[in-house]
Amino acid sequence: MIMQKKMKTVIMISFILILIISFIGKRGTLVEELNISSMIGYDLKKDFVDGVNYSVSVRTHFLESKQQNHSHVLIGEGLNVGETREDRQLKSNKKLILGLEKVIIFSEEQARYGLKAPVDALVNNPEVNDNGKVAVCSGKAKDILEYETKKYNATDEVIGDMIEHSNEFNFFPEDYTVIDFIIISSSEGRNVVLPYVELTKDGIEITGVAIFNKDKMVGKLDMKDAKILNLLRESGGKGILTIQKNSTEFINYHPKAKRKVNCSKEGDRYKFVIELNLQGPIVGNELYKNFSSDSKALKEFENEMEKHIEKMCMDFINKTKGNYGVDILELGKVAAAKYGRGKDIDWNKEVLNSIIEVKAKVKVDSQGRGEY
Repeated sequence: MIMQKKMKTVIMISFILILIISFIGKRGTLVEELNISSMIGYDLKKDFVDGVNYSVSVRTHFLESKQQNHSHVLIGEGLNVGETREDRQLKSNKKLILGLEKVIIFSEEQARYGLKAPVDALVNNPEVNDNGKVAVCSGKAKDILEYETKKYNATDEVIGDMIEHSNEFNFFPEDYTVIDFIIISSSEGRNVVLPYVELTKDGIEITGVAIFNKDKMVGKLDMKDAKILNLLRESGGKGILTIQKNSTEFINYHPKAKRKVNCSKEGDRYKFVIELNLQGPIVGNELYKNFSSDSKALKEFENEMEKHIEKMCMDFINKTKGNYGVDILELGKVAAAKYGRGKDIDWNKEVLNSIIEVKAKVKVDSQGRGEY
């Protein structure tokens, strides 16, 4: 028995060593000879005589350096994404290693032109990190990559962590990776939504979401509308919902939202009922008196919050329906699942012509420490 365990251990160690040797043999043995990518940015230059000129920036780190935040942005340009790699290597004295990039960011200009070519290049490169976070930025992606931060090792950590933890508030989901983009953009009845980041006077911020039709960006929502879109579109995110009468009378509710959609047909039109189940604590109350001891006050709040959410959501739907020509709520996915996929149905058109209702169910599971 002991001999068997020893043999298993020897075989396992040998296997690991073979993998390491194979990996090193291809990549090189000295870290000083490598540029380690941490972030990729895509820009366009439309003034090129032959059409568009791609500009791809890669932020690289020097692991052997003793300086904090020692990094450099390498930029490659070309008529296509492949040529940018050739151009970028001509400006670097080290080999570029992909696979550790935390964020891939596209300028709005690139996103509106289309992300098919850049994403195809990413998919076809087995070294690229499929789980890297994806976002759209205002201005040039290069400027985001070159922005230096004081409290983080690099910009990629700021944006990557910002997107990763955004689901704690504003009902953001977690699926903003390269592989998620590929799956959603190629699925029937679905459209991509990505975080939109800007470089403001206070630093890098998420200021809204970019809306896509397949691989092309067609619009942007500010954070007020993005929060409502996330609530209607996603499931599992958290956010703050507030009823405010005036500057001194308000109540803050921090629920986790679960979404369910029921689909039916009324004549030639589809009907969707979006059911939102919200459960969470009260984080601030300056509106209801005797809240912790009066069950009637608690029930009154839940009813009022349900009506507030339903009105807020329906106002958003009526305001944005048809503005972008796409099904931003991904209701087509539900209809396709129920009535059959692969029938060559334009779900954007069908959903924009559909009947949509919202029903909210609110439950408070904690009221904090009580009143004083």
